[in-house]
Amino acid sequence: MYDMKPGVRGDYVGRDLQEAMALTANAIMGAKWHRLLLFAAIGVLVLLVYFIKPDSLGSTHYEDGRSYNAKVPAWRRTLQSSASNEPFDQTIRTRERLCHEFEFGGYHLNETGVSRKIVANVTSCLVHCFSPYVEREAAKRFVDPAHDNIFYANSPAVIWYKGQLVLVTRIWLERERYEEKKNWPANHFADNWLYTQKFDRYMRPVSNGSIIGIPLPKQWWVGDGPIEPRLVIHKGALYITFNGAMAFSHDNNMDFTIMWDYDQNMAVIPKIKGGSPMVNATEANDMPRDKHWMAFIQHGELYFVHNLDPLRVMHCTDAGLCEFVHNEKNAEGFIFNHWVSHLRGGTPFVLYEWPYYISVAHSTMYKRDVHRRFYTAHMVVMCVEPYRLVYMSNHIEIHPSIYQDIPMVRARYIDDGFIFPVGLILESKDSMVIGVHVNDHSSVLFRISGIRAIMKRVIKTDKRKNPAHGPPIGFMHKLVHHAVEKVAHVRLES
Repeated sequence: MYDMKPGVRGDYVGRDLQEAMALTANAIMGAKWHRLLLFAAIGVLVLLVYFIKPDSLGSTHYEDGRSYNAKVPAWRRTLQSSASNEPFDQTIRTRERLCHEFEFGGYHLNETGVSRKIVANVTSCLVHCFSPYVEREAAKRFVDPAHDNIFYANSPAVIWYKGQLVLVTRIWLERERYEEKKNWPANHFADNWLYTQKFDRYMRPVSNGSIIGIPLPKQWWVGDGPIEPRLVIHKGALYITFNGAMAFSHDNNMDFTIMWDYDQNMAVIPKIKGGSPMVNATEANDMPRDKHWMAFIQHGELYFVHNLDPLRVMHCTDAGLCEFVHNEKNAEGFIFNHWVSHLRGGTPFVLYEWPYYISVAHSTMYKRDVHRRFYTAHMVVMCVEPYRLVYMSNHIEIHPSIYQDIPMVRARYIDDGFIFPVGLILESKDSMVIGVHVNDHSSVLFRISGIRAIMKRVIKTDKRKNPAHGPPIGFMHKLVHHAVEKVAHVRLES
């Protein structure tokens, strides 16, 4: 598997510094007064080079721990300085592998639907694979002396927090494999947990991993525990959002979204003014699912895209009191339908250029005739003044060999390889890293390079046409169905 072990960075910079300071000290002892300033200046310059630009050597690591010196491209590099207001360098500095260039088509949206098709070439590259390292680390933390549980790490949410890359990923014990109630493991656990660990920009661990102790209720024999984590920083605090099945009363079960204060280890249970719209928008005899919320920060306040089509946006307080500030409706109302509600949640929205935010969302469709699930991932752009979706891409492609090499965990339900996005880091105007899992099996990070050309045209087109609102309700579901069916050459239910 694509396991990138932590590399070891050389300490020759530190040795050079010590030698330079020693030479300076020896020279000063026997020097005349007019040479003192010269040697002092040399010492100061050495210190400045070392402390201000320690990462200028840009060590990039192979899987076996060897490293080579590689300069980071200028468009990916910003100056780090805690004493200035310069932006923090969000670049992940690992060797790119299995790169795949493809034509990335997409659509600018207006009041009636598509106003323009926008196409550019982009490249996707594997920059890190957490698996199987994370699965092994997580398994060590379960008291399971029989060692017959199987662990998968998927849904890798990542974010820069206090100078470190924080990972929160779902650990899945896949109890679905025991659906026939046969060959049960000797020890039983809830089948979903969250694991966290911190890394530096070279993807070397800088903390011990741990299982986050979130005591969600146990409702059924399968599907318990927190799943699909996402991360957002609000007023300096890091929050995890995830969904889990729970009861709000004896006759009111729901798969609902919860916020978790990462540092305080406290739950914040959102309370939506007027109640969850999914209670009345769920098909008969189906448990309501109010999940896949996509967080974003606007003017220092916390917001969630509750649903993409129809577009619904909530503002939430620190205490979890949420109220819709944008709530699209039509005369027929909205009923979530597994067969036609294709475009669902995704990563948090990240500000690209005011007032435009980007995210990577997933779609869920079903193959015609065989009714197997078919997943895709799409870049989505939202304007927040006013709230409207302005762009959706065709599906994101990765190198075909990755799908071939990584097993499909739930082959009884899914035929085709897929990625499922939950994390997004905007490295630069031209590059973003998405945290995804592949085939429910492996947690990885992909870099998508070349987005500047797309975003420049999207923003220019949108400002010129200036739509009053986004596309009609239901249009996004039809568009993603049409786009995927055309590009992927597969017949899908609609």
